[in-house]
Amino acid sequence: MRIPPVVRNFLAVSSAVALAGALALGGASAAQATTTYSAPEQIEGAPANVGTSSVEYNGLLYVTVYAGGDNFPLESFDGSSFSVLPGSPNNAQNFVVWNGELFFSGLNDSGLWEIYSFDGTTFTAATDIHNSLNPEQLVVGADNELFFTADNPIHGGVTLYATFSAGVTLSGAIDAYARTTADAINGLVFFNNWVWFTAYNDDVPSLERANNTETNEVGTGLSCDAGLVWNGALYRTCSNDVLGEHLWVLTTGDALYAVAHSPLSPRELTPFDGKLYFLAQGSGEETALYSFDGSVFTEWVGGPVLPAELTVVGDTLMMSFGLSKETTDDGISLFDGAAFTEMRSSVHGASLLMSYAGSLYFSGVLDPTDPYTFWRISPVDPSAAALASTGVSAGATSVSVISGLIAGGMLLAGLGALALRRRSLRGLQN
Repeated sequence: MRIPPVVRNFLAVSSAVALAGALALGGASAAQATTTYSAPEQIEGAPANVGTSSVEYNGLLYVTVYAGGDNFPLESFDGSSFSVLPGSPNNAQNFVVWNGELFFSGLNDSGLWEIYSFDGTTFTAATDIHNSLNPEQLVVGADNELFFTADNPIHGGVTLYATFSAGVTLSGAIDAYARTTADAINGLVFFNNWVWFTAYNDDVPSLERANNTETNEVGTGLSCDAGLVWNGALYRTCSNDVLGEHLWVLTTGDALYAVAHSPLSPRELTPFDGKLYFLAQGSGEETALYSFDGSVFTEWVGGPVLPAELTVVGDTLMMSFGLSKETTDDGISLFDGAAFTEMRSSVHGASLLMSYAGSLYFSGVLDPTDPYTFWRISPVDPSAAALASTGVSAGATSVSVISGLIAGGMLLAGLGALALRRRSLRGLQN
C-alpha cells in the first residue's frame, strides 16, 4: 500500500513534533471561577419543538422550529420571547456571516436547496447558482470570497464553488465559479489564506486546498473533518488506513501532522479554559472528556455517561449526558476546568445545547410522549443555599461505552425528519 506523503512526514518526525505530549489521567486546570447555575427553567410562550440548528446574529438567537409537516422555519429569540420571521425558508443550516449578513442553505417552497441571505429583516434567495442544486458547507475565504459545495448538474458529483462579490450586496443571484469537482467534498475550513477540504474519488480521499485562482492536492489517503483554528494552528480529526482516526495539526505551509499520543476518535473540538477540549475514546474504551494544552493530553475521569454537545457558557463547559428522553438517567453535566457536577431534573432528552446571553438554552421534554419544549439554565448567586435549591448533585464516577450518537447534531426522537441531515432531506425535493 502506498503511504500518503502527509503520513510519511508524520512517521519520520512524530517523535520530534513539539506538540507531542504524554497521555495523562486526571490532572489540574488553571484557576477557574465556579458559577452556580439554576435548575432548568421552561421558557413560557416558546414554540414546541425548537429545533435542529441555531446561530447568534446581531444580538439575537435564531433557531429552527418544527412547525408541522415539512415546515422548519427560523424564529428569533431575544432572551424572553420568540418572533416569527415572515418569508423564512425551511431547515436553515450551514450559517456564516458574509458582508454583514447571515448566509445559509435552506429549502425553498419547492423543496429545493438554495443559498439565502438574511439582514435581520428580509430573506433573499440566491437563485440560479449556475443551475447547481443543494448548496452546503458555506465558508468565507480570503478577499471576501464565499466558498460553498453544491451538486454539479452537468458532470455529476459535487463541486466546490467560489463567488467573488467584494462590496456587492446579494440581489437574487450569486455569480459562482467552479474550483474543483469530485465524487464528494467534505470538511471545508479556511486557514492561512486557503480553503482546505477532503475530496473523494472512487472512495479514495485526498486532502486539498483552494483559493480564488487554483486548487492543489496536498496528499492522498487522508480524510479530515473541518476542525477549527486554535492558538494559530488548524486542528482537525483525520483518519487513514495506517494510523486510524486521531487529532492532526497544521501550522504553516501544507505540512499536516498527527499529534503524538492523540486518543482515538476525537470530536467536538471546543476551546475552553485556555485549552482545547474534545470527546474521544477513553482509556477504558468509553467516551471521555479530554483536554489538550498544546503538548499534553489529559483524560478527565469521573465524567458523565454518554457525554455530547460540548457547549461553553461563561466559565463553565456544559454537556448533555444520557441522551435519552425514555429514561431519567440523563441530564446536563457542568465542568469548571477541574471537576464535573451533574444536574439532574425532570427535564429529559436535552438536545441542541446553545450558549446565549450568559445562559444555556436547550430543547427537552417532561414526558416521552410530550413535544420538545425550550429550557434555560442561568447563573445564580453561588451560595450554599442557592446550590442546595438547584438539585445539583455530585459528579458521576462512571463513563460510557463509545456511542455513535451525536457529533454536531441531535436526532430528536419522535420528530422524524426534524433533525435529519441535509442529504437525508433530499426526499423532500421529490
